[in-house]
Amino acid sequence: MKFKILIAEDEKDFRDILVSIVDMIFEKYFPSMELKISVASNGEEELNIVQTESQDIIITDINMPVMDGKEAVRKIRLFDKSVPILALTAVTDAGEVEEIIQSGVSNYTSKPLNRKLFIAQIKAFVNFYLKSQFQYNKSAVNLMSREVFKRKTIFSVERVEDIFEFWEYILELNEMFENRIEDILQHIYNLEEKIIRSGVSNEIILEENLENYYFTLSEIDAELVDGFLALHPIESPKVKSDKNVISFVVPKEREDVKEALLEEEFFVETQSKKNSAEILREEIEEARALDLRYSTHEKVSAEELSAELDPSMEDKIENFDEDLELLRVRIYDFEEASAEAVRGILSLIVDSLQQFSVIIENIGLFNVITRTFYNFTNFLNSLDETVLDDLQKRLLLATLLKGLVDDLDHWIVNIFIERNTPDIHYFDASFAENCLEIESIFLEEESDDSEEDYDEDDDSLEFF
Repeated sequence: MKFKILIAEDEKDFRDILVSIVDMIFEKYFPSMELKISVASNGEEELNIVQTESQDIIITDINMPVMDGKEAVRKIRLFDKSVPILALTAVTDAGEVEEIIQSGVSNYTSKPLNRKLFIAQIKAFVNFYLKSQFQYNKSAVNLMSREVFKRKTIFSVERVEDIFEFWEYILELNEMFENRIEDILQHIYNLEEKIIRSGVSNEIILEENLENYYFTLSEIDAELVDGFLALHPIESPKVKSDKNVISFVVPKEREDVKEALLEEEFFVETQSKKNSAEILREEIEEARALDLRYSTHEKVSAEELSAELDPSMEDKIENFDEDLELLRVRIYDFEEASAEAVRGILSLIVDSLQQFSVIIENIGLFNVITRTFYNFTNFLNSLDETVLDDLQKRLLLATLLKGLVDDLDHWIVNIFIERNTPDIHYFDASFAENCLEIESIFLEEESDDSEEDYDEDDDSLEFF
Protein backbone atom coordinates (compact mmCIF):
# COMPACT_ATOMS: atom_id res chain seq x y z
CA MET A 1 0.00 0.00 0.00
CA LYS A 2 1.50 3.34 -1.07
CA PHE A 3 0.87 6.29 1.22
CA LYS A 4 1.37 9.75 -0.32
CA ILE A 5 2.38 12.76 1.76
CA LEU A 6 3.03 16.25 0.46
CA ILE A 7 5.26 18.62 2.48
CA ALA A 8 5.06 22.28 1.47
CA GLU A 9 7.69 24.45 3.18
CA ASP A 10 9.79 27.24 1.67
CA GLU A 11 12.81 26.84 4.03
CA LYS A 12 14.81 23.91 2.60
CA ASP A 13 16.59 22.98 5.86
CA PHE A 14 13.34 22.78 7.80
CA ARG A 15 11.65 20.95 4.92
CA ASP A 16 14.42 18.33 5.03
CA ILE A 17 13.89 17.95 8.78
CA LEU A 18 10.16 17.36 8.23
CA VAL A 19 10.92 14.76 5.55
CA SER A 20 13.30 12.97 7.93
CA ILE A 21 10.76 12.91 10.76
CA VAL A 22 8.00 11.60 8.49
CA ASP A 23 10.38 8.90 7.18
CA MET A 24 11.15 7.91 10.76
CA ILE A 25 7.42 7.75 11.68
CA PHE A 26 6.67 5.32 8.86
CA GLU A 27 9.80 3.25 9.40
CA LYS A 28 8.97 2.84 13.11
CA TYR A 29 5.17 2.72 13.24
CA PHE A 30 4.03 1.71 9.72
CA PRO A 31 6.89 -0.43 8.32
CA SER A 32 4.66 -2.38 5.90
CA MET A 33 3.46 0.74 4.09
CA GLU A 34 5.25 2.13 1.05
CA LEU A 35 5.77 5.86 1.54
CA LYS A 36 5.94 8.49 -1.19
CA ILE A 37 6.88 12.02 -0.06
CA SER A 38 6.47 14.96 -2.43
CA VAL A 39 7.83 18.41 -1.58
CA ALA A 40 6.89 21.95 -2.58
CA SER A 41 8.60 25.25 -1.79
CA ASN A 42 5.53 27.48 -2.16
CA GLY A 43 1.74 27.35 -2.31
CA GLU A 44 1.59 27.37 -6.09
CA GLU A 45 3.81 24.26 -6.34
CA GLU A 46 1.72 22.66 -3.58
CA LEU A 47 -1.51 23.27 -5.51
CA ASN A 48 -0.05 21.97 -8.78
CA ILE A 49 1.12 18.73 -7.13
CA VAL A 50 -2.28 18.05 -5.56
CA GLN A 51 -4.06 18.77 -8.85
CA THR A 52 -1.75 16.30 -10.60
CA GLU A 53 -1.85 13.54 -7.97
CA SER A 54 -4.16 13.15 -4.98
CA GLN A 55 -2.44 13.02 -1.58
CA ASP A 56 -3.26 11.14 1.64
CA ILE A 57 -1.86 13.87 3.93
CA ILE A 58 -0.74 17.44 3.22
CA ILE A 59 1.64 19.22 5.60
CA THR A 60 1.80 22.89 4.69
CA ASP A 61 3.58 25.96 5.97
CA ILE A 62 1.36 29.05 6.04
CA ASN A 63 3.88 31.81 5.34
CA MET A 64 5.29 30.95 1.87
CA PRO A 65 6.20 33.00 -1.21
CA VAL A 66 4.30 33.15 -4.54
CA MET A 67 1.12 31.76 -2.94
CA ASP A 68 0.75 31.42 0.83
CA GLY A 69 -0.51 28.28 2.55
CA LYS A 70 -3.96 29.66 3.35
CA GLU A 71 -4.69 30.44 -0.30
CA ALA A 72 -3.35 27.05 -1.39
CA VAL A 73 -5.59 25.27 1.14
CA ARG A 74 -8.67 27.23 0.04
CA LYS A 75 -8.06 26.22 -3.59
CA ILE A 76 -7.35 22.59 -2.67
CA ARG A 77 -10.64 22.44 -0.76
CA LEU A 78 -12.53 23.36 -3.94
CA PHE A 79 -11.80 19.90 -5.36
CA ASP A 80 -10.68 17.80 -2.38
CA LYS A 81 -12.80 18.15 0.76
CA SER A 82 -11.47 15.16 2.66
CA VAL A 83 -7.65 15.08 2.52
CA PRO A 84 -6.21 15.80 6.00
CA ILE A 85 -4.22 19.06 5.96
CA LEU A 86 -1.88 19.92 8.82
CA ALA A 87 -0.83 23.58 8.89
CA LEU A 88 2.50 24.75 10.33
CA THR A 89 2.42 28.30 11.63
CA ALA A 90 4.47 30.63 13.78
CA VAL A 91 1.57 33.04 14.34
CA THR A 92 0.03 33.31 17.80
CA ASP A 93 -2.56 36.04 17.23
CA ALA A 94 -6.05 34.56 17.81
CA GLY A 95 -7.50 36.35 14.77
CA GLU A 96 -4.79 35.03 12.46
CA VAL A 97 -5.13 31.50 13.86
CA GLU A 98 -8.90 31.66 13.24
CA GLU A 99 -8.22 32.72 9.64
CA ILE A 100 -5.87 29.75 9.17
CA ILE A 101 -8.43 27.29 10.55
CA GLN A 102 -11.22 28.71 8.43
CA SER A 103 -9.15 28.31 5.27
CA GLY A 104 -9.97 24.59 5.55
CA VAL A 105 -7.09 22.95 7.43
CA SER A 106 -7.85 19.81 9.45
CA ASN A 107 -5.47 20.75 12.26
CA TYR A 108 -2.48 23.00 12.91
CA THR A 109 0.72 22.93 14.92
CA SER A 110 2.90 25.80 16.04
CA LYS A 111 6.45 26.73 15.15
CA PRO A 112 8.95 26.13 16.71
CA LEU A 113 7.98 22.53 16.10
CA ASN A 114 6.96 20.33 19.03
CA ARG A 115 8.37 17.03 17.72
CA LYS A 116 6.25 14.74 19.91
CA LEU A 117 3.05 16.58 19.08
CA PHE A 118 3.90 16.51 15.36
CA ILE A 119 4.53 12.74 15.50
CA ALA A 120 1.23 12.21 17.37
CA GLN A 121 -0.67 14.23 14.77
CA ILE A 122 0.79 12.35 11.79
CA LYS A 123 0.19 8.97 13.48
CA ALA A 124 -3.44 9.95 14.17
CA PHE A 125 -3.97 10.90 10.51
CA VAL A 126 -2.43 7.65 9.23
CA ASN A 127 -4.35 5.45 11.67
CA PHE A 128 -7.61 7.12 10.67
CA TYR A 129 -6.73 6.51 7.00
CA LEU A 130 -5.96 2.83 7.61
CA LYS A 131 -9.24 2.36 9.42
CA SER A 132 -11.26 3.66 6.48
CA GLN A 133 -9.42 2.02 3.58
CA PHE A 134 -9.90 -1.38 2.03
CA GLN A 135 -7.66 -4.29 2.84
CA TYR A 136 -6.73 -7.35 0.81
CA ASN A 137 -7.13 -10.94 1.87
CA LYS A 138 -7.49 -14.20 -0.04
CA SER A 139 -9.77 -16.05 2.38
CA ALA A 140 -13.51 -15.98 1.73
CA VAL A 141 -15.87 -15.09 4.57
CA ASN A 142 -19.27 -15.08 2.85
CA LEU A 143 -21.76 -17.90 3.43
CA MET A 144 -22.46 -18.65 -0.25
CA SER A 145 -19.12 -19.98 -1.35
CA ARG A 146 -15.81 -21.02 0.19
CA GLU A 147 -13.66 -20.64 -2.89
CA VAL A 148 -10.66 -18.30 -2.95
CA PHE A 149 -11.58 -14.80 -4.11
CA LYS A 150 -9.35 -12.53 -6.11
CA ARG A 151 -10.30 -9.53 -3.97
CA LYS A 152 -11.74 -8.78 -0.56
CA THR A 153 -12.52 -5.19 0.45
CA ILE A 154 -13.42 -4.37 4.05
CA PHE A 155 -15.41 -1.31 5.10
CA SER A 156 -15.45 -0.50 8.82
CA VAL A 157 -18.83 1.02 9.72
CA GLU A 158 -18.97 3.09 12.90
CA ARG A 159 -21.04 6.07 11.74
CA VAL A 160 -23.75 6.76 9.16
CA GLU A 161 -21.14 8.60 7.06
CA ASP A 162 -19.23 5.32 6.64
CA ILE A 163 -22.27 3.77 4.94
CA PHE A 164 -22.41 6.67 2.46
CA GLU A 165 -18.77 6.08 1.53
CA PHE A 166 -19.59 2.41 0.94
CA TRP A 167 -22.55 3.31 -1.30
CA GLU A 168 -20.44 5.66 -3.38
CA TYR A 169 -17.75 3.03 -3.80
CA ILE A 170 -20.29 0.44 -5.01
CA LEU A 171 -22.10 2.76 -7.41
CA GLU A 172 -18.79 3.73 -8.99
CA LEU A 173 -17.65 0.10 -9.15
CA ASN A 174 -19.74 -0.81 -12.15
CA GLU A 175 -22.19 1.63 -13.75
CA MET A 176 -23.87 -1.19 -15.66
CA PHE A 177 -24.92 -3.10 -12.57
CA GLU A 178 -26.29 -0.31 -10.39
CA ASN A 179 -29.93 -0.89 -11.44
CA ARG A 180 -29.71 -4.53 -10.39
CA ILE A 181 -27.89 -3.93 -7.14
CA GLU A 182 -30.27 -1.31 -5.81
CA ASP A 183 -32.47 -3.78 -3.90
CA ILE A 184 -29.46 -5.34 -2.18
CA LEU A 185 -28.11 -1.89 -1.32
CA GLN A 186 -31.45 -0.99 0.23
CA HIS A 187 -31.46 -4.17 2.33
CA ILE A 188 -27.90 -3.52 3.50
CA TYR A 189 -28.77 0.11 4.28
CA ASN A 190 -31.83 -0.91 6.35
CA LEU A 191 -29.79 -3.38 8.37
CA GLU A 192 -26.78 -1.09 8.85
CA GLU A 193 -29.08 1.70 10.00
CA LYS A 194 -30.41 -0.56 12.75
CA ILE A 195 -26.87 -1.58 13.71
CA ILE A 196 -25.63 2.03 13.94
CA ARG A 197 -28.67 3.04 16.00
CA SER A 198 -27.93 0.23 18.43
CA GLY A 199 -24.52 1.82 19.04
CA VAL A 200 -22.49 -1.07 17.63
CA SER A 201 -19.83 -0.87 14.91
CA ASN A 202 -19.33 -3.65 12.39
CA GLU A 203 -17.83 -4.44 8.98
CA ILE A 204 -19.17 -4.74 5.45
CA ILE A 205 -17.00 -7.13 3.47
CA LEU A 206 -17.16 -7.06 -0.33
CA GLU A 207 -15.82 -10.12 -2.14
CA GLU A 208 -15.92 -11.16 -5.77
CA ASN A 209 -15.08 -13.96 -8.15
CA LEU A 210 -15.62 -14.27 -11.89
CA GLU A 211 -19.39 -14.63 -11.54
CA ASN A 212 -20.63 -12.78 -8.46
CA TYR A 213 -20.23 -9.97 -5.97
CA TYR A 214 -20.76 -10.97 -2.33
CA PHE A 215 -21.64 -8.56 0.48
CA THR A 216 -21.17 -9.86 4.02
CA LEU A 217 -22.13 -8.00 7.19
CA SER A 218 -20.26 -9.37 10.19
CA GLU A 219 -20.35 -8.98 13.98
CA ILE A 220 -24.11 -8.44 14.10
CA ASP A 221 -26.36 -9.39 16.99
CA ALA A 222 -28.15 -12.62 16.02
CA GLU A 223 -31.55 -11.28 17.14
CA LEU A 224 -31.04 -8.25 14.91
CA VAL A 225 -30.43 -10.53 11.91
CA ASP A 226 -33.53 -12.62 12.67
CA GLY A 227 -35.66 -9.51 13.11
CA PHE A 228 -34.38 -8.05 9.87
CA LEU A 229 -35.13 -11.21 7.85
CA ALA A 230 -38.64 -11.35 9.33
CA LEU A 231 -39.35 -7.80 8.14
CA HIS A 232 -37.50 -8.08 4.81
CA PRO A 233 -38.12 -11.49 3.22
CA ILE A 234 -35.45 -12.00 0.54
CA GLU A 235 -35.13 -14.81 -2.00
CA SER A 236 -33.07 -17.59 -0.42
CA PRO A 237 -30.48 -17.73 -3.26
CA LYS A 238 -29.70 -14.05 -2.65
CA VAL A 239 -29.11 -14.16 1.10
CA LYS A 240 -27.79 -16.49 3.79
CA SER A 241 -27.37 -15.91 7.52
CA ASP A 242 -25.68 -17.73 10.35
CA LYS A 243 -25.65 -16.35 13.91
CA ASN A 244 -23.78 -13.02 13.69
CA VAL A 245 -23.20 -12.97 9.92
CA ILE A 246 -25.44 -12.27 6.92
CA SER A 247 -24.34 -12.47 3.26
CA PHE A 248 -25.93 -11.12 0.06
CA VAL A 249 -25.02 -12.09 -3.51
CA VAL A 250 -25.33 -10.11 -6.76
CA PRO A 251 -24.51 -11.91 -10.04
CA LYS A 252 -22.11 -10.11 -12.33
CA GLU A 253 -23.48 -9.01 -15.68
CA ARG A 254 -22.71 -11.18 -18.70
CA GLU A 255 -21.69 -9.60 -21.99
CA ASP A 256 -24.79 -10.85 -23.86
CA VAL A 257 -27.02 -9.32 -21.16
CA LYS A 258 -25.11 -6.02 -21.48
CA GLU A 259 -25.66 -5.96 -25.24
CA ALA A 260 -29.38 -6.65 -24.83
CA LEU A 261 -29.69 -3.84 -22.30
CA LEU A 262 -27.83 -1.42 -24.56
CA GLU A 263 -30.00 -2.35 -27.52
CA GLU A 264 -33.16 -1.89 -25.49
CA GLU A 265 -31.87 1.46 -24.22
CA PHE A 266 -31.21 2.60 -27.82
CA PHE A 267 -34.75 1.98 -29.05
CA VAL A 268 -36.80 2.78 -25.96
CA GLU A 269 -37.42 6.39 -24.94
CA THR A 270 -35.83 7.43 -21.67
CA GLN A 271 -38.41 7.41 -18.91
CA SER A 272 -38.95 10.75 -17.22
CA LYS A 273 -39.69 9.02 -13.96
CA LYS A 274 -36.60 8.47 -11.83
CA ASN A 275 -35.73 4.88 -11.06
CA SER A 276 -34.78 3.71 -7.60
CA ALA A 277 -31.05 3.84 -8.32
CA GLU A 278 -31.26 7.50 -9.36
CA ILE A 279 -33.25 8.34 -6.25
CA LEU A 280 -30.70 6.50 -4.11
CA ARG A 281 -27.84 8.39 -5.78
CA GLU A 282 -29.55 11.71 -5.04
CA GLU A 283 -30.07 10.67 -1.43
CA ILE A 284 -26.38 9.82 -1.19
CA GLU A 285 -25.40 13.23 -2.58
CA GLU A 286 -27.67 14.94 -0.03
CA ALA A 287 -26.15 12.84 2.74
CA ARG A 288 -22.60 13.69 1.63
CA ALA A 289 -23.52 17.38 1.60
CA LEU A 290 -24.74 16.98 5.17
CA ASP A 291 -21.53 15.15 6.07
CA LEU A 292 -19.54 18.21 4.96
CA ARG A 293 -21.43 20.25 7.55
CA TYR A 294 -20.16 17.81 10.17
CA SER A 295 -16.56 18.48 9.11
CA THR A 296 -14.50 21.65 9.39
CA HIS A 297 -14.87 22.31 5.66
CA GLU A 298 -18.19 24.18 5.69
CA LYS A 299 -19.09 27.17 7.83
CA VAL A 300 -22.09 26.77 10.11
CA SER A 301 -22.91 29.71 12.37
CA ALA A 302 -23.96 29.34 16.00
CA GLU A 303 -27.32 30.86 15.09
CA GLU A 304 -27.86 28.21 12.41
CA LEU A 305 -26.96 25.47 14.86
CA SER A 306 -29.39 26.90 17.42
CA ALA A 307 -32.22 26.84 14.87
CA GLU A 308 -31.47 23.20 14.01
CA LEU A 309 -31.14 21.89 17.58
CA ASP A 310 -33.56 19.26 18.73
CA PRO A 311 -35.63 20.80 21.60
CA SER A 312 -34.72 17.80 23.77
CA MET A 313 -31.09 18.95 23.74
CA GLU A 314 -31.80 22.40 25.18
CA ASP A 315 -32.08 21.19 28.79
CA LYS A 316 -28.84 19.23 28.53
CA ILE A 317 -27.00 22.27 27.15
CA GLU A 318 -28.34 24.40 30.01
CA ASN A 319 -26.68 21.95 32.43
CA PHE A 320 -23.25 22.44 30.84
CA ASP A 321 -22.27 24.91 33.61
CA GLU A 322 -22.99 22.36 36.34
CA ASP A 323 -21.20 19.63 34.37
CA LEU A 324 -18.11 21.80 33.99
CA GLU A 325 -18.10 22.69 37.68
CA LEU A 326 -18.31 19.00 38.60
CA LEU A 327 -15.41 18.29 36.24
CA ARG A 328 -13.31 21.02 37.88
CA VAL A 329 -14.06 19.62 41.36
CA ARG A 330 -12.95 16.17 40.26
CA ILE A 331 -9.69 17.58 38.86
CA TYR A 332 -8.97 19.33 42.20
CA ASP A 333 -9.71 16.03 43.98
CA PHE A 334 -7.31 14.32 41.58
CA GLU A 335 -4.53 16.72 42.63
CA GLU A 336 -4.95 16.00 46.33
CA ALA A 337 -5.89 12.31 46.17
CA SER A 338 -4.04 9.59 48.01
CA ALA A 339 -2.13 7.03 45.98
CA GLU A 340 -4.92 4.50 46.48
CA ALA A 341 -7.67 6.88 45.28
CA VAL A 342 -5.92 8.40 42.23
CA ARG A 343 -7.05 5.83 39.66
CA GLY A 344 -10.66 5.96 40.87
CA ILE A 345 -10.83 9.76 40.65
CA LEU A 346 -9.26 9.71 37.18
CA SER A 347 -12.06 7.32 36.16
CA LEU A 348 -14.59 9.89 37.41
CA ILE A 349 -12.89 12.58 35.29
CA VAL A 350 -13.13 10.27 32.28
CA ASP A 351 -16.83 9.70 33.03
CA SER A 352 -17.44 13.47 33.02
CA LEU A 353 -15.64 13.88 29.69
CA GLN A 354 -17.57 10.98 28.20
CA GLN A 355 -20.86 12.60 29.27
CA PHE A 356 -19.84 15.73 27.37
CA SER A 357 -18.94 13.54 24.40
CA VAL A 358 -22.37 11.85 24.34
CA ILE A 359 -24.23 15.19 24.47
CA ILE A 360 -22.06 16.75 21.76
CA GLU A 361 -22.43 13.66 19.57
CA ASN A 362 -26.22 13.87 19.93
CA ILE A 363 -26.16 17.54 18.99
CA GLY A 364 -24.39 16.60 15.75
CA LEU A 365 -22.12 18.66 13.48
CA PHE A 366 -19.07 18.07 15.72
CA ASN A 367 -17.37 14.95 14.33
CA VAL A 368 -13.86 16.27 14.97
CA ILE A 369 -14.56 16.99 18.64
CA THR A 370 -16.44 13.71 19.11
CA ARG A 371 -13.47 11.72 17.75
CA THR A 372 -11.10 13.83 19.90
CA PHE A 373 -13.09 13.07 23.06
CA TYR A 374 -13.06 9.36 22.22
CA ASN A 375 -9.27 9.24 21.66
CA PHE A 376 -8.49 11.46 24.66
CA THR A 377 -10.58 9.48 27.17
CA ASN A 378 -8.94 6.27 25.90
CA PHE A 379 -5.57 7.94 26.51
CA LEU A 380 -6.52 8.87 30.10
CA ASN A 381 -7.76 5.34 30.79
CA SER A 382 -4.49 3.86 29.55
CA LEU A 383 -2.17 6.15 31.56
CA ASP A 384 0.67 4.20 33.11
CA GLU A 385 0.77 3.84 36.91
CA THR A 386 4.20 5.50 36.93
CA VAL A 387 2.54 8.73 35.81
CA LEU A 388 -0.14 8.56 38.50
CA ASP A 389 2.37 7.63 41.22
CA ASP A 390 4.65 10.57 40.35
CA LEU A 391 3.26 13.62 42.19
CA GLN A 392 4.92 16.12 39.84
CA LYS A 393 3.52 14.42 36.75
CA ARG A 394 0.10 14.16 38.32
CA LEU A 395 0.07 17.87 39.18
CA LEU A 396 1.19 18.68 35.62
CA LEU A 397 -1.65 16.58 34.20
CA ALA A 398 -4.16 18.27 36.51
CA THR A 399 -2.95 21.72 35.39
CA LEU A 400 -3.30 20.76 31.73
CA LEU A 401 -6.78 19.31 32.35
CA LYS A 402 -7.85 22.58 33.98
CA GLY A 403 -6.72 24.41 30.86
CA LEU A 404 -8.73 22.00 28.75
CA VAL A 405 -11.83 22.66 30.87
CA ASP A 406 -11.31 26.40 30.37
CA ASP A 407 -11.18 25.77 26.60
CA LEU A 408 -14.43 23.79 26.84
CA ASP A 409 -16.03 26.60 28.84
CA HIS A 410 -14.96 29.18 26.24
CA TRP A 411 -16.25 26.94 23.43
CA ILE A 412 -19.63 26.38 25.13
CA VAL A 413 -20.15 30.08 25.87
CA ASN A 414 -19.40 31.18 22.30
CA ILE A 415 -21.49 28.52 20.57
CA PHE A 416 -24.39 27.72 22.91
CA ILE A 417 -24.78 30.73 25.23
CA GLU A 418 -23.78 33.90 23.38
CA ARG A 419 -24.16 32.18 19.97
CA ASN A 420 -22.00 34.82 18.37
CA THR A 421 -19.46 32.78 16.42
CA PRO A 422 -19.83 32.79 12.61
CA ASP A 423 -18.37 29.28 12.40
CA ILE A 424 -18.98 26.58 15.02
CA HIS A 425 -15.99 24.64 13.69
CA TYR A 426 -13.56 27.43 14.61
CA PHE A 427 -12.65 25.68 17.88
CA ASP A 428 -12.51 22.10 16.51
CA ALA A 429 -8.88 22.08 15.41
CA SER A 430 -7.58 23.96 18.46
CA PHE A 431 -9.44 21.64 20.86
CA ALA A 432 -8.05 18.58 19.05
CA GLU A 433 -4.53 20.05 19.18
CA ASN A 434 -4.80 20.76 22.92
CA CYS A 435 -5.78 17.15 23.61
CA LEU A 436 -2.94 15.86 21.43
CA GLU A 437 -0.56 18.25 23.18
CA ILE A 438 -1.45 16.71 26.56
CA GLU A 439 -1.05 13.20 25.16
CA SER A 440 2.32 14.03 23.62
CA ILE A 441 3.70 15.36 26.91
CA PHE A 442 3.11 12.00 28.57
CA LEU A 443 4.42 9.84 25.75
CA GLU A 444 7.27 7.66 26.91
CA GLU A 445 10.72 8.73 25.79
CA GLU A 446 11.55 6.95 22.54
CA SER A 447 14.61 4.74 22.85
CA ASP A 448 14.76 3.59 19.24
CA ASP A 449 17.94 4.56 17.38
CA SER A 450 15.85 6.05 14.59
CA GLU A 451 14.83 8.85 16.95
CA GLU A 452 18.23 9.55 18.47
CA ASP A 453 18.89 12.06 15.70
CA TYR A 454 16.17 14.30 17.12
CA ASP A 455 17.47 15.16 20.56
CA GLU A 456 15.16 17.27 22.73
CA ASP A 457 17.94 19.83 23.15
CA ASP A 458 18.65 20.03 19.45
CA ASP A 459 18.03 23.58 18.22
CA SER A 460 17.60 22.45 14.60
CA LEU A 461 13.81 22.48 15.02
CA GLU A 462 13.84 25.95 16.53
CA PHE A 463 15.23 27.89 13.56
CA PHE A 464 11.92 28.82 12.01
